[in-house]
Amino acid sequence: MSPPASAIAWAIRATMPRWFLPVVVTTTGKNQRGIVAHIAQAIADAGGDILDISQTLVSDYFTMIIIVDIGSLSVSFAEFKAKLERTVATAGAECLVMHEDIVNALQRV
Repeated sequence: MSPPASAIAWAIRATMPRWFLPVVVTTTGKNQRGIVAHIAQAIADAGGDILDISQTLVSDYFTMIIIVDIGSLSVSFAEFKAKLERTVATAGAECLVMHEDIVNALQRV
């Protein structure tokens, strides 16, 4: 019998360097040409590293979840979050940026 996925995730995380700081970026709104490229560029410009990404289109609506390592950011977390929110807003969409620990805590409530 395999261990539960959460046990595997914790085991993997325990082996990662202490500077590894994942955040979860969620974006939703009307689909716009180039929205993924704009968000990815904003992440890269701030020094973030995209670890995982998933997007879905339903009719004209766009949803995306990105896991980003912010351990090497060239700006503060607040500046990073504000930059992504501005980038997404220019495409007419909404964005949430939260530390992974916060997302996990919300799932336990």
